[in-house]
Amino acid sequence: MHEAEIKIERNADVIYNALRYEEAPRCRIKFELKEEKLIIKIEARSISNLRAAMNSFLGWIDMIEKLLQKS
Repeated sequence: MHEAEIKIERNADVIYNALRYEEAPRCRIKFELKEEKLIIKIEARSISNLRAAMNSFLGWIDMIEKLLQKS
């Protein structure tokens, strides 16, 4: 099993609320929001599935950050 974590401190609650229902094919996604920090844990059987999920979540996080900067 391959695993990765994304740790977010800035705008953690906004990002959590935007992404908490998102899924990734053939991956297990877990969200932990505590003490104003968000941890997204991604598990996958293959490294290519893990990479695809990481790319998706990092892209969504980047988009949310850019939208927050404009507001």
